[in-house]
Amino acid sequence: MHIAGRPLLNVGDSDGASPTPSIVIVGGGFAGAALAYHLLRHAGITPTVTIIERGAQLGRGIAYGVQDPSLCLNVPAARMSLDPGRPSDFLEFARTKAGFSSAAPHAFLPRALYGEYVETRLTQATERCPGYLRVIRGEAVAIEDGAVRLSDGRVIAADQIVLATGIDAMRDNVALPDDPRIIDAWDEAACKSAAMSGGRSLLLGSGLSALDVLMLFEAAPLAPPAKLLVLSRHGLLPRPHAAVSGGSFSIPAELGPAPRSLRALVRWGRAVVTAASAVGASWQQALDALRPQLSDLWQGLSPRDRTRFVRLVRPYWEVLRHRAPAEVLARIEARRARNELEVLAGSVLECRARPLALELTLRLRGGEIRRERVQTLVRCLGPALGRPHAQSPLIASMCSAGLASIDPAGLGIATAEHGRLIDVNGRPSEHLFAIGQLCRASRWETTSVPEIVRDAVAIAAIISRETQAGTTALSPSPAAVAAPT
Repeated sequence: MHIAGRPLLNVGDSDGASPTPSIVIVGGGFAGAALAYHLLRHAGITPTVTIIERGAQLGRGIAYGVQDPSLCLNVPAARMSLDPGRPSDFLEFARTKAGFSSAAPHAFLPRALYGEYVETRLTQATERCPGYLRVIRGEAVAIEDGAVRLSDGRVIAADQIVLATGIDAMRDNVALPDDPRIIDAWDEAACKSAAMSGGRSLLLGSGLSALDVLMLFEAAPLAPPAKLLVLSRHGLLPRPHAAVSGGSFSIPAELGPAPRSLRALVRWGRAVVTAASAVGASWQQALDALRPQLSDLWQGLSPRDRTRFVRLVRPYWEVLRHRAPAEVLARIEARRARNELEVLAGSVLECRARPLALELTLRLRGGEIRRERVQTLVRCLGPALGRPHAQSPLIASMCSAGLASIDPAGLGIATAEHGRLIDVNGRPSEHLFAIGQLCRASRWETTSVPEIVRDAVAIAAIISRETQAGTTALSPSPAAVAAPT
């Protein structure tokens, strides 16, 4: 990995042996990089930090590993700082870059620029604390005897282990054939190629990932424009962010505490939106007022109600909670008005790979059967919930060993406060943590940058405090940093 021609980070010794006890972060996407950044701020207290990452970049993951400037953040720049103590840090970084010197706090800036920001800040942290961070390329498959075992047999010793792996994308209820014309939304090159071909395409899913693909198609020169189909269970597109406005909204005390059952909670949420409207606030402000309570509201639901939420309420909540820039939605609506885009509610019953096209049988809501021929099918499905042990060898091995357990609703692994893993006996771990998507089953709202940064700060402080209480400060060894990537 490089920034401006220089190595971003250095790799640890090839056999994976750690020169000192270390904190191991499994996963080097945004969550792993954010945690490493905040751990390095405690350098002198914590042991060395080791990141285990399969890919070629740190801090970017799928979301920020894109290159096309048309793919923008769906959160305003002023809320994307890696440092809560400096809320305008990303905005200040962006303003040093060509073309963004006058970027506004409410601007939705390119995701590639944000990935560069995260890489740069992590690089600067390692330069201030030489010897504290190493990166090992590989895939973690098990945790055994206080160490992480990689797929190639290497074993990485650890005092504390943090899982920052994210979770796999869901799959639709139909088995799709293995065909190069079936691609994923995060495969930027394949999506651009499909856009340039001018062929008919179907996007499976209608959330933020689908909007990314639509923006890639929008930016590609098509002559004539190909008609795109967007298919999801409910046919719902994300709703827009509110127009820039001052003020805020607080939930009125007379609404009382939130109920603990799903049905009553939905009614209470509607009452919050009504109260916001009564004082001239937007529904977006009403939902933002709920954000500090979301984890508590989720944990107050019974396992049965959590499962019902995912099945019945989640599609409607997601389009309200995970919003898109209004200008992006306006461009999509213009495409619909030109009859170049159709959004359908339904599912795929069958997909057959033929020499000239993919032949699809769709069942639309209401029961209508529809057949379509497309040149490309793009999977734009969100994260999977449920059966994480069936999706990840690492999680499977941890569940088998009793180090992790499935949450009562069956939506993922169970975690306690600050992401501590809950073992098979229901006890929070002293040495195993999770951050980001893996905590979703227990806390639900754990995936946005502000939430991940908040958790990274808390976990870094806990690990550093516990390390200081349990051991003397460890001096970094030059062996902790070896040959550049």
